[in-house]
Amino acid sequence: MTIKEFNLAVAKGQGRAILHLRSVDPAPYFHSVRRAVLRWQGYDAQCEPKRGEYLVDLINASSEPEQLKELVIRHLARQEGYWGHRAHKRDAVRVLALRGSEAAKQALYRAFESGDVSADDAILELEGLVGLEWLLLNSLKNSEIDRSQREWWVRDLAESLGEDVVRVHLLSSDEVAVRDAAEYMERTFENRPWQPHKSGFADFDDLKHQWQEKKSRVGLWKWGMEASGEELAKAALEFETCEDAEFLRALAKIFEKVKKYPGSYPTVARRAKAWPADDQPNPFTLMLSKRKAPSLRKFGLTFLAEGRIPEGIDLIRKNALPVDGPAIIEGLGRVPLDDLWFVHGIGLDCFELAKLLDNLHAGWIFGWMFEHSPCSFCRNSAFRDMTDRGLATPAMVAEAMWDCDPDTRQVARSVSLIDPLPTDPFV
Repeated sequence: MTIKEFNLAVAKGQGRAILHLRSVDPAPYFHSVRRAVLRWQGYDAQCEPKRGEYLVDLINASSEPEQLKELVIRHLARQEGYWGHRAHKRDAVRVLALRGSEAAKQALYRAFESGDVSADDAILELEGLVGLEWLLLNSLKNSEIDRSQREWWVRDLAESLGEDVVRVHLLSSDEVAVRDAAEYMERTFENRPWQPHKSGFADFDDLKHQWQEKKSRVGLWKWGMEASGEELAKAALEFETCEDAEFLRALAKIFEKVKKYPGSYPTVARRAKAWPADDQPNPFTLMLSKRKAPSLRKFGLTFLAEGRIPEGIDLIRKNALPVDGPAIIEGLGRVPLDDLWFVHGIGLDCFELAKLLDNLHAGWIFGWMFEHSPCSFCRNSAFRDMTDRGLATPAMVAEAMWDCDPDTRQVARSVSLIDPLPTDPFV
């Protein structure tokens, strides 16, 4: 594995990076591992799972594990920079603490005292009731931590240890702030009816006005669920006549969960066909992507044949037939693999349409996602379905045991295929 290939595997969070380090002299890869430990390099820091276990396993497989452990613990004190880098390092320190590092545990406490409130989850996980009491008392020194945050800590621990255990412990404390938390439990831990959130838009005119001001898609699909037929018709008319690409994509969200589109399907199909191939995603195929109809399958296959892969997959994700497997595979063979945005953009759609195919073609698509997706969440979805169908190869399972996604690791270790293998193939 070249340095470039190694760096790409680490950015994706693939287990092959750790397996490779453990099978060769790791010294040439030291600077790559150092950078991986201190900087988030994945696709989506907000949605992908935390990588603490993966990072610590990389560190342990490196040529200088003690140096790198000391480095990431020391760097936790740095509060400036991109939040994703800080969260990345914090999770590595959390795992080091869970694996017995006293220096890592103390670093988490110092981080919280220095204003890194996000260290709270790790402290609760590490210390349980003792950690909760410490958080409640030390949070009084930080004016930015309000009562609701303290109440969330109580709820979090009550879910894992049980309400009675947490309540009894807090009530036995000599500290007023700790006993207050117990009293909160007495007042609010009861069944309360669920109240659905509203979209925040009065009508379509209000939605359009707010879009022009904020350019935010938050609440759009919710409005589509709660709007009257008359208001949805206004939205459909705008969708069929508007020329603003970003607003069109926002409007497509409105109709995601609307069972019957209140406008003209032929108009939407015509605009979908005429949409520029280099301006993706196509808002009109997006709007049609969750609908089932034989005509959409034929429409989607036409797009695939023309090389318009994202739009074709949009249209067949709910409509593919087993006989479409070769056409889908041929289309995926034309995907520019160096364009990670492109690959990720079609990832979960490929996963969904693969469920409609036979094992031969579904296995190819799942394998394509496992190999090329830059997103560990998408890779997990593909691997889980491969194992359910018995399609995962021994090599895939062995690699998945070291994936950055903890759930992927768990799935791999539960697969009967690997029962004869030790958890660590190098032991």
